[in-house]
Amino acid sequence: MHDIADRLNLMQRQLISRVRIVLDEIPPELSESAIGRTVQAGALVQLAADMLAEQLGPEFACRMVADLAQRARLAT
Repeated sequence: MHDIADRLNLMQRQLISRVRIVLDEIPPELSESAIGRTVQAGALVQLAADMLAEQLGPEFACRMVADLAQRARLAT
């Protein structure tokens, strides 16, 4: 079980690293604008939702994303 957790942790770090590399390649005038940040955030949420839907099914993914959105709204 420890091996699986280590592999998942490594996979997560690799994914985060690759996403950061792609985000760093976006021209600063786009990435620093409010619209650019909104587009980036939307793309990341869409990627996460797609991955969740593939692994857990679309209904569970929908509920999970909605729960996260509600938590974010309550936190502000």
